[in-house]
Amino acid sequence: MKAGIVGGLIAVGIAVTAGSVALSGSVTRPPLAFQGNNWAIVQWVDWKDVDPMCRELGVVTQPGQQIQACTKGRLIIRPNPCPLSGYSANLDCHELGHINGHTHG
Repeated sequence: MKAGIVGGLIAVGIAVTAGSVALSGSVTRPPLAFQGNNWAIVQWVDWKDVDPMCRELGVVTQPGQQIQACTKGRLIIRPNPCPLSGYSANLDCHELGHINGHTHG
């Protein structure tokens, strides 16, 4: 399935294998002028809840595409990173652990 960016969302295919989530497709980076530091509120939710929550916010995508993340104002809705792999997922999962009470001790 081809990925697409529509109104601040990432829409690509999702596959579930053995209790983990495999996100497919590619994510297009914004132009360099839009890659600067900023702030946002991130809401991590179960991957299956991302698409319906984003659609409730009014995000629209191509027919048949699953929304994997979206932005509305300063709110970013993303799948819980802990079942995912890769540096960014590991980093987000680590920080989510701190939000949920984990300490380095």
